[in-house]
Amino acid sequence: LSNYDNSKKRIIKAARDLSKSCQSRNNKFILKKYKEYLKVSYLFNDYIWAAWSVIYCLEPALSKIYPNDMEIISSVDKPIDYVNMERDIFKLKPEQVVKKYGWLKMYSLYDKPFSVADIKKLKSTKTKKEVKEQFAGLVENKKRYKKFINQITDRNLKRKVEMVHAYAWLKTDRIDVWRQSMQALVGFFEYLANFDKNWSLKKVANLTYGEIIYLLDNQRLPDNRILDARGVGKSLYYFHNTKIEEVVSSKEIKRVAGILEGRQNRALVIKGVSACRGLAQGRVKIISHSSELSKIKPGDIFVANFTFPTYTPAMIKSSAIITNEGGLTTHAAIISREYKIPCIVGTKIATKVLKDGDRVEVDANKGFVKKLK
Repeated sequence: LSNYDNSKKRIIKAARDLSKSCQSRNNKFILKKYKEYLKVSYLFNDYIWAAWSVIYCLEPALSKIYPNDMEIISSVDKPIDYVNMERDIFKLKPEQVVKKYGWLKMYSLYDKPFSVADIKKLKSTKTKKEVKEQFAGLVENKKRYKKFINQITDRNLKRKVEMVHAYAWLKTDRIDVWRQSMQALVGFFEYLANFDKNWSLKKVANLTYGEIIYLLDNQRLPDNRILDARGVGKSLYYFHNTKIEEVVSSKEIKRVAGILEGRQNRALVIKGVSACRGLAQGRVKIISHSSELSKIKPGDIFVANFTFPTYTPAMIKSSAIITNEGGLTTHAAIISREYKIPCIVGTKIATKVLKDGDRVEVDANKGFVKKLK
């Protein structure tokens, strides 16, 4: 955690340097910069994956010790970039906001960044008063947490609390760093797409590290058929005999999916962790990408694998929030508590069992989701 800020700066700089190197059109030099980026990216992954250790190890342990104080422990007391952007839409011109925060709308290389129209629309949904209250809430969270942490005398326990609290903010920020890197890498992947007139940015975004290195060395790819399958979600990766293998047979993918999913699709009750207590009923809307947020209407049940800050405007219209992944310090949990929306996280199977239009009852007091007839 103490090295996070330095790691954050390094990965963004490495991504920018890589795209800038493409101006040379010297593949050996570009490959050198790509390998430098990979090294920095690999090290930053500590922050990507450590979050799951917090969710599955530290949070449950602390919940048993402090069952009534997890809201304080898992509170965010400094603004994430999305909150800073909401503040800046009232201070800067839309063009300036786009330049500073456009990357916040990106999660993949082929996603579009925020546009001026997006920023103007966002501004129309917020008020200065709301933003001011949000920042005041962060200050209050900081006071409450400081008072709580100062009461803990056990050094080891205090360290665990500090880690969970730190990741409440970092879980979102680490993904924001990844988004910022994605925007910085667009120039590099556009360069790769130029190797073949039939390649799109989306196609080259699905290249593996090894294939990119091969491409820069040889100016061609070994198997275009597999690359086409990845772009439409018809490729399956699995770890076998110390290496990753890939299958594109639709029959085999269906067979493996059946083994992994088992009987979960017939489940009538879904269990998870209650992130914000309450009861709700409504129609399910499955969100797998930001482009689907327009499906959400007031009173709907927001269901996703996990959520991002860009999902917030749609989430707060929902009567309840359900996610497959996450714990008490994930974005969905924090937003639900802030807006007092019943929320259940960590269900693992919600997006598989539920379908758009299903009517469900969400009991976030007990952590259950039940299908209704």
